[in-house]
Amino acid sequence: MNYQIDFEPVGRRVQVTESVSILQAAQDGGVGLAAVCGGVGTCGRCRVQVLSGQVSPPTPAELGLLDADELAAGYRLACQTEVRSDLKVHVPPASLTAPQRLQVEGRELPVAPAPPVNAHAVRLSAPSRTDIRSDEARLRAALPAPDLPVDVA
Repeated sequence: MNYQIDFEPVGRRVQVTESVSILQAAQDGGVGLAAVCGGVGTCGRCRVQVLSGQVSPPTPAELGLLDADELAAGYRLACQTEVRSDLKVHVPPASLTAPQRLQVEGRELPVAPAPPVNAHAVRLSAPSRTDIRSDEARLRAALPAPDLPVDVA
């Protein structure tokens, strides 16, 4: 049977089959959940909170690492908890491998563009026998400001 897991506040939705661990689902969905012990249930770093849905009963490893209040609040070890229905899972910041970066507000400052390179469209007259200047000299004379640096490479 296929189930859907929503990882909050990460914003990922993963499709899984029954009896897959939450940790495996997170890894398959690109959610960076910490699992220092490799998913054997000894470190407690993959702690998540199951907000809704049905999961497997707590394992002895979970009973040793989580107290009764945490279990009552829905906290589980992702590596030890198997999916039994659609889930909504909250991932605390401490359980992520990298801190989540999210900017929700900020200041907009007026910034005038000042690129290090500017292009100027210049039309030069064809060289003639009366104007014996080089192409570079004629180009510099046609620019809007005589002191602009020119790279003719």
